[in-house]
Amino acid sequence: MIRHSLFLLLVLACMELPLLHAQTPQELAAAKESLVREVSAMMETRVLPVMAQWKTQFESRIPPRERETLESIRDRYGMLQTILENNLRARQAAWDRHDYASFTSLRGLLRTNFEDRQKLYAELARFTERNEKPFHYLTSRIDSTVEEWRGASMRIFVDWFAKNRNVISTAMNSPARDDLASLMASCKNIQLEELDERAKATFLLWDGKDYLQHIRQHGIPESPLTDCGPVREDILLAESPAYSPGKATIRFLLPTPAHATVRAFSADGGEIRTLYKGDLPVGKHLVTLVTEDLRPGTYYVAVEAGSLIDAVPVRVTGR
Repeated sequence: MIRHSLFLLLVLACMELPLLHAQTPQELAAAKESLVREVSAMMETRVLPVMAQWKTQFESRIPPRERETLESIRDRYGMLQTILENNLRARQAAWDRHDYASFTSLRGLLRTNFEDRQKLYAELARFTERNEKPFHYLTSRIDSTVEEWRGASMRIFVDWFAKNRNVISTAMNSPARDDLASLMASCKNIQLEELDERAKATFLLWDGKDYLQHIRQHGIPESPLTDCGPVREDILLAESPAYSPGKATIRFLLPTPAHATVRAFSADGGEIRTLYKGDLPVGKHLVTLVTEDLRPGTYYVAVEAGSLIDAVPVRVTGR
């Protein structure tokens, strides 16, 4: 809690600093890259080797048949991850070309994927229950070590902040603020601030893949303990429309506060109207598309909230 408060104070103080010079995109990119590089170096030398030992030690403490079960769970998890990533790439490509028909057709596949992942997590929970003693050993190792890693990452973060405060202060008063704040929040404790039993169990899904490559590609520190892949609430924001005479109501859920834009589009991707634009808090919200003046056919209501996107079809019938 103290370190979390310190982080917030640093960010607030940074926003109050005078703008000493005009920050360039290159300066901001260099600052972000240096933070990721330093945190990645710490993870490479201090974190991931220890986690690899934990993985080996846990597997050596379970019966051969249970090791086979764990490998099966890992294989299926990897398949689900690959399917999810492919679907998300296709979804983003459809969004970029305003092909909302293709975009919304992927919703069923994504919903099924998340349901299959939940079933797999339930199977993993049963696995940890059957192997209570080895899992307890693993969690005790985690609990006794992560505080040291968090302290090390915080020291890296504070030193980096001091070196780059002019660039940071400018960025925190620009459209780049949200991305930079997200990166800083991730790096200051390498996402080890809150680890529940679910996180410790999902550590077992790690198949030994190279997380450093992932960090360098995506620019966000991630480890086998903090696999922050997308969750259902970040992907399927909107619910199917509720229809009444002359209108369709769409509810959507925001997992975080965001500046949201909700627009209606025709079947060919042409914008019809903006239904909402402004800041919204966490929680459920609704918008209404008046359909009285629309010709029969399929339309789409698209939600953009920060980095989150979703769209649902609205079908208009004749009067």
